[in-house]
Amino acid sequence: MKYISVSDMHSKLIFLAAVVISVLAGTEPACSELLDKIVAYVDNNAITYSELKTEHARNKMVKMTEVETLNSMLNKMLLLKEARAMRLEASNNDELLKEYIEIKIRSVILIKDEDVENFYNKNKTNFGVKSLSESKDDIETYLFEAETNRLLNEHIANLRNGYEVVIRLKE
Repeated sequence: MKYISVSDMHSKLIFLAAVVISVLAGTEPACSELLDKIVAYVDNNAITYSELKTEHARNKMVKMTEVETLNSMLNKMLLLKEARAMRLEASNNDELLKEYIEIKIRSVILIKDEDVENFYNKNKTNFGVKSLSESKDDIETYLFEAETNRLLNEHIANLRNGYEVVIRLKE
């Protein structure tokens, strides 16, 4: 009968533990790779599945689908590319987007008095006893924001036509 010394047994246990750890560690990249598959890209800038999941979790209160979140991320990416192409600078991406939208979209909007009056007359019942002059500021703000959204959506659609935008996420 052959006896194994304690030091040999200890060495073999350490070796076995190292093998088990390396095998388990070897499975991690496969999982990471699966989580980080590319779900969309704009030109050479990719969005990974893990980035999408993070952004989707961040926006849970808005109740967007994953596809809506992905489209929002793509739109933001496009707008940031354009802002950087204009050499705009800001302290963070959100500020850069605000500056870009202010210059490209909001600066060209003009709400005329007749637009305010037409809106008031078409929606008089919604204003109750408030007169046109009392409601004017609220109506202007509403019309301005509605026009901003319309022009921004149009601008984004034009940008998507100018870039290679590919979505690989399955619904």
